[in-house]
Amino acid sequence: MSMRVLFAGPTLPDAEELLAGTGIQALPPVAAHDLFRLDPGPGDVLGIVDGYFHHSRSITHKEILTMIDRGVRVLGAASMGALRAAELDTLGMTGIGDIYADYAEGRLEADDEVTLLHGLPEHDYRPLSEPLVNMRATLALAERKGHCSPQTRDRLLAAMARRPYAARCYPAMWAIGRDMGLDEEELLRLASFVSTGAVDQKRRDALLLVERLRDPDLPRRRPHTLPLSRTLFVHGWELESRGRVEETTSTWISDLAALRVCQLLASDYPRLHRRLVLGWLAERCRQECRLPQAGRADADVAIDHGEHQGVYRIDSAAYAGFLDEWLSEDERGLEPREQLELFLVRSFRIAPSLTWDELALDALRGTPAFERARQLAAFATNVNAKLLERDHSFHVDRLSEKRVLADTALRWQVPEPLLELSALDRGFGSAENAVAAGRHVHLLARYNPDEVRLEVEPETARVC
Repeated sequence: MSMRVLFAGPTLPDAEELLAGTGIQALPPVAAHDLFRLDPGPGDVLGIVDGYFHHSRSITHKEILTMIDRGVRVLGAASMGALRAAELDTLGMTGIGDIYADYAEGRLEADDEVTLLHGLPEHDYRPLSEPLVNMRATLALAERKGHCSPQTRDRLLAAMARRPYAARCYPAMWAIGRDMGLDEEELLRLASFVSTGAVDQKRRDALLLVERLRDPDLPRRRPHTLPLSRTLFVHGWELESRGRVEETTSTWISDLAALRVCQLLASDYPRLHRRLVLGWLAERCRQECRLPQAGRADADVAIDHGEHQGVYRIDSAAYAGFLDEWLSEDERGLEPREQLELFLVRSFRIAPSLTWDELALDALRGTPAFERARQLAAFATNVNAKLLERDHSFHVDRLSEKRVLADTALRWQVPEPLLELSALDRGFGSAENAVAAGRHVHLLARYNPDEVRLEVEPETARVC
């Protein structure tokens, strides 16, 4: 059965009541990565009304496009949903309602037209200001009913548009109108009308989206022909959103965080990375080149594959110079095939710009070592949280890069000048990437060295 979800907050505070018994799940306003965590698939439907944007990162266009590329139907209306639908309707997102149409057709441009200041979810998102789109709809109706002139309507709305969204409300509108010298009787008539006849256009549009979500025969989305580029960011967001709660600490830990612990702390991780990379390349050679390979080691097949693909010539690669940046000074004295093996492991990518994390995750998920890594990641999270409680200025990103580098080199048992190559041997894109990941576990590892010892491969797997 397909999943149907509505992201709503201040626009539709009674969303759960409205959807009771429908099978549609009501969730809080959407934020960045929420769709990846939900992990919908073909045939599922997501309705976006409200979304966070100040204290949490906003839902990104790429995240929505990734869902559409998966075959998920994404609807938007009223607030953040209307904004994103107006921006992505030609790429497969479905917009609903007047606010969406106004943005799509250029009658509205400013994002803050739909924003408002509101209370906490436990207080039903009590509104503390009025969205400008609602004011526009209300004054347009008031003008049609003869309660104000077009000139008065335009001047009041222009004044409200100049104010910060959190300071927009009808009492402020009347005060500004008097300051501008507008007719007092007209303002009184308008205020009287608004007290009982104010239009909540955002709610109207949100209810239209709810009706669409309830429709069991929801029309299929319009197809789009532009391919999605699965960038490094999309790749990372997807992996960061997959995970589970670590039982001993009740801390949610992503699979990617557990993998980073393996890369950083496991003494034998370079061996695993080497085996995975060479095995992957050798399998590609066997599938694509279809040459006799029976009984040959993966390393030999992988090295030959580079020559098959025209990347290098094995007999002259060591003299071509391009290998120098991938090797230490001592490694440049190795035999050509040994140099090429190091090059393949250190330069490996699944695809241009995409790292190799999924390859390692597929190999590690479900192993005792990976569960131990998840536990260590949770311990590190809790250590950092306790330090933050004691010192509100603390943040792992402020830890000294020099200190993290020195401790990482000591743990990996390599000189600091070789950290860059050692990071590549562990599946990081650079020493800088390793330091960025290492900050999270730095304090746990520094002060508990015996507790963070980790190996990722059993003895029986150590065959290359």
